[in-house]
Amino acid sequence: NEPERRMSALSTSTNGAIKLLALMEGGHGDEKELHRRFSRFLIRGEWFKHKGELAAFIAKLPPYEKPDPQRKKLRKRR
Repeated sequence: NEPERRMSALSTSTNGAIKLLALMEGGHGDEKELHRRFSRFLIRGEWFKHKGELAAFIAKLPPYEKPDPQRKKLRKRR
């Protein structure tokens, strides 16, 4: 699953735990635009402060729910 792979890669660049708050559709261009839009909250690289307009934007997105591996196994059996 792409979100889990990306989280795993990102977790190597911090000592603390990270949490995926939300997930949205989009491509590389959309991600670049979000980086530009929220650049004032940038810490470095992929890391942003969760505050202000950025926190409000994230709050409007549906929360990320990790897929249940058992559910996936059940679908394959059908």
